[in-house]
Amino acid sequence: RVMKDYSSLCLHVTVSCVDRYLMKRPVPRAKLQLLGIACMVICTRFISREILTIREAVWLTDNTYKYEDLVRMMGEIISALEGKIRMPAVVDYVDVLLKFTPVERRTA
Repeated sequence: RVMKDYSSLCLHVTVSCVDRYLMKRPVPRAKLQLLGIACMVICTRFISREILTIREAVWLTDNTYKYEDLVRMMGEIISALEGKIRMPAVVDYVDVLLKFTPVERRTA
């Protein structure tokens, strides 16, 4: 059973990887799940304390893809993105922006 808690930063970076990969290479609809889970595996290794293993990722896809398919897709992603997995995004600057912009707390 795979029950891990991934940060919102990890999920944002995963979506960013998917977006940037799709801008560079076309992906058939049948392979979008493979692309997404491969990006998730890669991003957890860069960001999360708990990594998503390849075997867990294959299990999460209900064994739709083989271990080798996932490894191959991970290589294609890293190659297409030229190793630039994490690109700066707004979410990276939220803490800095909040320090410079005082925000009043509202109570509902």
